[in-house]
Amino acid sequence: MNLDLTSEDIEWIVCFALIQHRNKKIWKLVTNKLEKRKDFPVDVCEVIPSKLNKVMLNKREHFDQLKPIYMFNRNAHFETLTKHLFDKPQIFSTFSDDISKVNMTKWYYPRYKLLLLELFEKNSNNIKIDTKLYHLFQCFQELTISFCCFQLDSDFLFLRNFLCKTLLYRTIFKDILSLYLNYLTNDQGSDDEKKKANAIRNKRANTSLIWTMKLHLKTVVNIFNFQIHNASPPRKEAVVIQLIEKYLLLIGNLFHVLINLLDRSLLKYHNTKTAYVKLYQRKKNILPHYYWDDFKNILQTYSQFEDIKEEGTDFLKCTLRELIELVGGINWRKLKEKGKCEGTKFREIKVAIQFIQAELLLLRDSNLIALFYSNTRDIFN
Repeated sequence: MNLDLTSEDIEWIVCFALIQHRNKKIWKLVTNKLEKRKDFPVDVCEVIPSKLNKVMLNKREHFDQLKPIYMFNRNAHFETLTKHLFDKPQIFSTFSDDISKVNMTKWYYPRYKLLLLELFEKNSNNIKIDTKLYHLFQCFQELTISFCCFQLDSDFLFLRNFLCKTLLYRTIFKDILSLYLNYLTNDQGSDDEKKKANAIRNKRANTSLIWTMKLHLKTVVNIFNFQIHNASPPRKEAVVIQLIEKYLLLIGNLFHVLINLLDRSLLKYHNTKTAYVKLYQRKKNILPHYYWDDFKNILQTYSQFEDIKEEGTDFLKCTLRELIELVGGINWRKLKEKGKCEGTKFREIKVAIQFIQAELLLLRDSNLIALFYSNTRDIFN
């Protein structure tokens, strides 16, 4: 049998043979790494779950955009994205080449969201997640980050709306919330069976929610940090700060929803002369009402369930904890090195933080207060 081996091929064969026989420890490490690659098929089409084949391949030219991303992931795990891509923007930018805003909003992001919700549902129902499904989600995740960082330089308004309204608000507080409540209210069996299952169901739902939120918010924090890492023109640096400010304003609005949900008369339990009460009273009247209206309307669709308010509160608190932790994941040190933690725009970030602090003091939730402090102290130090 003619293998047509070159002299270089023969040298490699001899090299591996020597390692295998003379240093079994290194050989084991190498082969273990190779074993781990077996869950990565060669073609990205092979990782599509059968039930999603139709929706993923209905526009093959769009799906083919994922092929180079998938091939990159076969050699570098997503967790090492900062090492492999933050210093190589020319590679990362190619992930979203030629993707229009229409294609992102109408084709790519809906499938990102579909995979995210599929992962949440499987996790909630204690179904083992196929690694192929996760690898496919990674491709959409990295493509979304690349798109936000490289294709929207001249359209801040679209970027802001896509990030805050689509990626964050609608995906979390409409799609994931609805799936979360559907799971919790899917009662079956007798009353005794329901009571026994409630504790298990709630624990699974909250565990799955935390896992899904961390996975989804990894997209957002990498958008922030990649923008910070590669922001060189002053205009782009200003854009990063404005995005972070809008993110903090969203958190402030959601804490306002939590206050309304728990007790709209919380103010009567506080000294109205204190600075944080005055700040909250001054700001609450100019907050948009649609966040509270949307959340209230979603809960009302489940009004036949007696514990729905409590479950909505659990969801909101759990989600806010993850949103706060994202603040701590922002590379504030790098932002300070660029000299952008000063000036009018950064003062607006501090104002947004002060408002959230006022809301937390109204809630008197020591765990949330401690979490917020630990994740914002780098901003002021």
